Amino acid sequence: MLILANGFYEWGREGNRKVPLWIQFKTREPFVFAGLWDCGIGRETGKPLYTFTIITTHANALLRPIHDRMPVMYRRDAGPAVA
Repeated sequence: MLILANGFYEWGREGNRKVPLWIQFKTREPFVFAGLWDCGIGRETGKPLYTFTIITTHANALLRPIHDRMPVMYRRDAGPAVA
């Protein structure tokens, strides 16, 4: 599954406070996350329950100071943007 996005939030620190940081490509171009989806039956409703998850990898040099992992992202022209 490919999940279209133009950025994502990651939590950073300012002293003892957690603050949201908006992460995007310098060019601000859209990209896609690699993901998985599934459909099960909701326990409480008995109706279809669609879920998805974004696949992560080790953080590259730019994101490593913020977090130890990052989403697997693909740009149209460059393929996977991973470490």
